[in-house]
Amino acid sequence: MYLFGIILLILLLAIILLLSLIPIKVYLNANSTDFPNFNIIFSWLYPFFQGKIYFNENSIITLNIYFFKKLFKTKPLTIKRHSNGNASDFIKNCRLNIIDLKTHYGFSDPSITGFICGIINTIPINSFKNNILNYPDFTTDTTYFDTTGIIEINMFYLLTQLVKSRFHTSSKNISYANK
Repeated sequence: MYLFGIILLILLLAIILLLSLIPIKVYLNANSTDFPNFNIIFSWLYPFFQGKIYFNENSIITLNIYFFKKLFKTKPLTIKRHSNGNASDFIKNCRLNIIDLKTHYGFSDPSITGFICGIINTIPINSFKNNILNYPDFTTDTTYFDTTGIIEINMFYLLTQLVKSRFHTSSKNISYANK
């Protein structure tokens, strides 16, 4: 019985060590000429775990999860209309190891192009590992975009932030009626 517990503890420590050392890689690809082929692929220890977010044949956003290249679960994704506000905190606290992003875009309204350009330029370029190529077109008459990129995220930090945001009590939920 003790041997099983020790082996389980060693296995858990090895998984935590792998989570902290090996980042999750996120590959994204989207363009306006072939929008149904929009996809986001994320992987960690590639043959072990992989996920894919894409539009299926019914134009529904779908998540596929693979373990050892075998389909484990398929789930349609829905957008929540109401959130508890922790999602924005989660995105702010997410640490990105490497950002390699290439964007070409233009909108018929130049103000939208400027807004998107401003959002992309707020991505921090404080590391020599980050490579962001931003090509806005303010003079186009048609709307188009083409985005490709690779992002690496520290999986251990991501999971700890997810647990914190899940169990963190928001100040909105605290009642001051009895004080």
